[in-house]
Amino acid sequence: MNPIVWGVAMLVVLPLLQLPLILYLSRRVEADEESLPPVGWGDGVYPPDPNVARSADHESSRASTAERSPPSRPPESTAPDPSAPSAVVCRRCDAANDPSFTYCHDCVARL
Repeated sequence: MNPIVWGVAMLVVLPLLQLPLILYLSRRVEADEESLPPVGWGDGVYPPDPNVARSADHESSRASTAERSPPSRPPESTAPDPSAPSAVVCRRCDAANDPSFTYCHDCVARL
């Protein structure tokens, strides 16, 4: 067999033959500790972030800065809370992670 034919077979045909296996396995993979996204869930549609606080007073967000009243208390300091943990330990690989991380930086498991 000609070397060019072998090259085409190795670079084109063999990867194309693996596509049905990849499609079959991708439907059977279980999500790690979270449910699969709903059907039709795509770009531009994201669930609300639970870490972001929503303001209860929607009218104050629409008002201009001149119409707003000053805050009732001063803004909180940006110093880290001493009672907050300095690191979060992964349950799967026991790696120390930053508390702001959602996934482990070593094994990519959900924290």
